Amino acid sequence: ESAKFMTVSMKNSRSSDADTTVKSNLDGETEAPVKETLGKLVVVGSEGEFSEEIIDYGLEMARRMDYEIVALNTAPLICKNFKVFTPPWKKVCEEFQTESEENVRPFQKKADENSIGFTHAVEFVEVDDALEKLKTRFKNINLVVSKPEQLDGQTPMEPGTQPNRRKGFLVYALS
Repeated sequence: ESAKFMTVSMKNSRSSDADTTVKSNLDGETEAPVKETLGKLVVVGSEGEFSEEIIDYGLEMARRMDYEIVALNTAPLICKNFKVFTPPWKKVCEEFQTESEENVRPFQKKADENSIGFTHAVEFVEVDDALEKLKTRFKNINLVVSKPEQLDGQTPMEPGTQPNRRKGFLVYALS
């Protein structure tokens, strides 16, 4: 597989895709999971980070709709192939992974404070390809929130739907 995937479960997480029945936060504390949610909302980051506006919008939407959040960072790099090249290419992939993991922490913290299930994914492909991968990895991905410039116009939306522009973001259903 050409993409690297990382999952983080936080205290108070409601993630229904976890492999165990106990969740742990970043400090290693554990607690029993709370109720399952109706679906998942993918929030697409921009260049390895999430703006305050998209964090707040995603959290509010997830809270209102009783959804979990899958925070997605993407980079169109083929890191698996870079391993056979020189170390600087490998370093680019490692730095993006590390930067993404650091930059998602404020989002994780806010989700935890609001008892919203949260997972972070890093994919080394274009946004549209990453969304296709997430659809196979997770159940019940219902909506995606992203900035318009992150999409190439080929996003797999529900047939017959148009993306809604809210506060400068696109909100759409995956088909």
